[in-house]
Amino acid sequence: MQFKHPEILYFLALLIIPIIVHLFQLQKFVKTPFTNVAFLKKISLETRKSSRLKKWLILATRILLFSAIIFAFSQPFFSKNSLQKKQHISIYLDNSLSMNSKGIKGNLFEVAKQEVIENISNNQQYSLLTNDAIFKNISANELKKALLKLTISSKKKSIKDILLKLKTKKNTKRNTSSKIILISDFQNTEISNFTDVNDLILLINPKISHKNNIFIDTLFVSNKNEDKVTLKLKIKNNGDKKERIPIAIFNNEKLLSKQTISLEENELKTVSFSFQNKAEFVGKIQLNFQDIFPFDNACYFTIKSNTKNPILSIGKPSEYLSKIFTKKDFFYTAISLKKLNYNAIEKQQLIILNELEKIPNSLQKSLQSFSKKGGHLIIIPHQKIDISSYQLLFNNLQLGKIHPKVNDSLKITNIHYNH
Repeated sequence: MQFKHPEILYFLALLIIPIIVHLFQLQKFVKTPFTNVAFLKKISLETRKSSRLKKWLILATRILLFSAIIFAFSQPFFSKNSLQKKQHISIYLDNSLSMNSKGIKGNLFEVAKQEVIENISNNQQYSLLTNDAIFKNISANELKKALLKLTISSKKKSIKDILLKLKTKKNTKRNTSSKIILISDFQNTEISNFTDVNDLILLINPKISHKNNIFIDTLFVSNKNEDKVTLKLKIKNNGDKKERIPIAIFNNEKLLSKQTISLEENELKTVSFSFQNKAEFVGKIQLNFQDIFPFDNACYFTIKSNTKNPILSIGKPSEYLSKIFTKKDFFYTAISLKKLNYNAIEKQQLIILNELEKIPNSLQKSLQSFSKKGGHLIIIPHQKIDISSYQLLFNNLQLGKIHPKVNDSLKITNIHYNH
């Protein structure tokens, strides 16, 4: 039997009070003179014996009653786990970016690691789970080494997934009880996540020292043409008023523009940046401000170029090629060999020889020059091709050899069953 409030059992010492009252017989007797009581001697003896018995019964009843009240307030219960059982403790340590913030004692993540190290016991077995790693059934020394190597991760897992994984990884050895410790800031966590849990769970929520934070909420292109791009971003201020916050925009680490803004308390402000439209833009918006969550002060983005790749198909017209190279993404042109403008070959990114029976020498020279400059070539041969013209093109482009079509019949002599 175990007690939820064992300290209340100290009140059992107060049971000495009714015993003291019984022993000292605090009741006062009044003497009354009477003439002759000899004939009442037998009745008097019987009355004293019954009175003494009643007093002992009353004392026992009082002691039992007070004992029952004290035991009731101490809330006794029978535990399913024996005291001789070893305890297996599963620890979830949240190493997401939100834990990389400053608390009263310092960095939340580092402080949490240190407190776990200080409170682990060598007589227990542990399992450690983070957002990007898991250590199952390890000793106290192994747990210390694992904790010292942990770092902040960009990955994030829900508490529901964490509990499900801890349940599947739970130690199943006999004479071992289980306990779960969750150390996290519990962002977007609901109470319903803990309703279907049978194990003992301890929740530890590190507190941040202040809640002032600035972050980039939204980023979008408001206007775009061939020469100029206008970018707008919404910046949210959680906390007190901020003055002269620097904001910069980069393209491949090259600074394009910079400005400063001021934010009122809990204000959502829109800021605009304009810059030249370039074929390749790998951008970054950076807020140069030291606050509680530094990871949300930068936003990365790319702007896709509007240029379409020119593709030229020479030879037989086909419907399937135009369905592959759509007008939305490509400048696709299909032309016969007779109408071909050789000056247009150098301007293409991809040339398709679509079922040409013969490749003229003039076209071969143009294709050879096109290939040396980095152009791409697709050859779809005709059923009745001129082998010599194709072979000459393959030799010039170092593509190997093309052989004539072979029509033959083969007879099966045996079957390789192991092939």
